[in-house]
Amino acid sequence: MKLTTDWRLDVRAILILKNMFSALRRLLALVYRERDLILRTNGLVRYVRLTREIQVTASVVAIAVFGWAFGMTALWEIQQDVIDEKIGQLKDSEVAYGDLLNEILIYQGKIAGTTEQLQRKHAYVLKKLGDSHLVKTSLPRHTEKKRDIGEIHSEKNIKFRQSLRIPLAQIDSELEQITEMTNHLENSLLKVKVRLARAEFERGSYSKRGGSMQDQIFDLRDQLVESRARAARLDLMNNDLDRNLQSARESHAHIVQERSVLEWRKRELEKKLLSAQSHIDGLERDFSAVIETLEQTTGGRAEDRIDMLPGMPLRERAKFFLDELANLHNSQEVVLEQLRERTSSDVKDAERIIKMSGLDLDKVLKLAGVAPNGRGGPAIGVTENGVGTLKSALVSTLDDVEGHILRWEALKSILKSLPLISPIDHYHLASRFGKRRDPFTKRRSMHYGLDLAGWNRSPVFATAEGVVVFSGRKGRFGRMVEVDHGNGLRTRYAHLFKTSVRKGQKIGHRHQIGLLGNTGRSTGPHVHYEVLFNGKQIDPLKFIKAGRNVFKEPKAGDHFESKRGKNADKG
Repeated sequence: MKLTTDWRLDVRAILILKNMFSALRRLLALVYRERDLILRTNGLVRYVRLTREIQVTASVVAIAVFGWAFGMTALWEIQQDVIDEKIGQLKDSEVAYGDLLNEILIYQGKIAGTTEQLQRKHAYVLKKLGDSHLVKTSLPRHTEKKRDIGEIHSEKNIKFRQSLRIPLAQIDSELEQITEMTNHLENSLLKVKVRLARAEFERGSYSKRGGSMQDQIFDLRDQLVESRARAARLDLMNNDLDRNLQSARESHAHIVQERSVLEWRKRELEKKLLSAQSHIDGLERDFSAVIETLEQTTGGRAEDRIDMLPGMPLRERAKFFLDELANLHNSQEVVLEQLRERTSSDVKDAERIIKMSGLDLDKVLKLAGVAPNGRGGPAIGVTENGVGTLKSALVSTLDDVEGHILRWEALKSILKSLPLISPIDHYHLASRFGKRRDPFTKRRSMHYGLDLAGWNRSPVFATAEGVVVFSGRKGRFGRMVEVDHGNGLRTRYAHLFKTSVRKGQKIGHRHQIGLLGNTGRSTGPHVHYEVLFNGKQIDPLKFIKAGRNVFKEPKAGDHFESKRGKNADKG
């Protein structure tokens, strides 16, 4: 029964500890959330991400440094109190020593006075004794007649001697007491000297210890300054490491992407190699098949010479059929030329629209995978017999038509991704692209988009089809949506009241992405509209003007007028 109870107590203790650790983990997750620092320098905004690991490391370093500094300060204060206490004890000893010297001087004065009294008494006694001795020497000289008088005097001397014994005993006792007191005072004086020497020695040792403690305090202060400098260097190193880590992650992602592309190219090349190998193996069979095809194609036009074909050499047979095929080519060149002219006109119109939007046509076509206009190929001439080569007029026309068709398909794809309309139907152009006076700081600054003011909560549409790459809050932009349209083009819609799309969602042309608002760094309801090509902002108004030629869009602001729109800014 006791074992069962102990086991249950252990389980409860483990559960309590587990709950405490879970609560602590939740608290740390709440306190050390990922944060972004917004740094603005010369009109450029950078974001520095503070991860949870960096914040925890910085907190631990700061707590350790401040704890060490606090401990050293407390230790210094304690040592200083001990030194002050010892110095106070030394001062008390010096005062006690001075008082003891004063008492010794007083006792010396008393002993001197007592000694002087004893000397006077001793002289007085000696004087009396001397008088008695004279009496004794003079007694034999008297006559017998005066014997009675001598007897009387002797009796007086005996009485006088008896009377002097008591004072002399008192003097002896006083001398003994004075001697004992003197010895006691000498012993006390010796003890005081020993204590004073010990106090002086302790004072010297404490002075030395105080000096060493002062040196140690200076060393600790230097170490504290060095530790703070080291902590600052560690913070800088952490920031550099964060930037390097972010760059390494981006490089790693780019390398992974390039690796996948290279692997795909490798597979394609292997397929092409196998195809080329099989093609080389079947060249002779293919050539025979081509001859048969030519015979079937031109057989109706050479019935008079059909009996001669089996006896002709292979080269002459090929020349014969090629001549017949050239006649067919001449009849088809007219049709192909008309088709080329039509496609060329369409290509020129599309190129004109792209140039009106301010984009570099060659860069856009390069991103779309289309090479610039050009001609070339193997220089295969015409034989003396007039046999046409692969670079005949029909082949050239076919190449031109095919090139125009490919270019037109690419341009159609590019036009599909161009944001050629405005994101809102009715608006007032509050701020243009370029330098302007900032509405908050009142200083000249660069504005990288258009501010289109309109009614609050009016719908905002995507200006071209694409994929949503960001939807949510983003610093001074407030609620923002960013759409990738492909071919290096992206659009941004900032200061929205509400977003109605999510990241990764595919949207079409004029798909509603949110509602016009006034969030972020804004002075009124408007949408901050940006167009980016290869990560660089360009003027969106050129796209809108180019789109008017395609969609015949009405001029901006023809059906809208509002005081709020006129005062709206500029994000």
